[in-house]
Amino acid sequence: MKYLIIFLSLVINTLGAIVVDFQWDAPLPSTPPQAIAKFNVYERTGATVTKVGETASGTTLTFRLNSVSGTTAHTYFVTAVGTSGGESVPSNEVTVSAPPNSPVNLRITISITP
Repeated sequence: MKYLIIFLSLVINTLGAIVVDFQWDAPLPSTPPQAIAKFNVYERTGATVTKVGETASGTTLTFRLNSVSGTTAHTYFVTAVGTSGGESVPSNEVTVSAPPNSPVNLRITISITP
């Protein structure tokens, strides 16, 4: 499977919690072709990688992560999982954190292109 590019939106809701909305383009076809069953979303903290969620299907190209903590930086990436169980190489990594003393309902949208 080919690389994924993540686009994300960061929102600080009325309670001050951070909500991160991820969106990505469908990966380019692989050789040999492989159907995608789902996408996994991971967080990297130093050398530790933790799966934080997955999509319900291989056609879902968005994921919402609720209640991300405080002003600590969080680094995420996405992988595609084929119907045979094989997992793609990771997407680009994106790092998000809320600016200190951010206003409530702040919305930041980040687009990363190769």
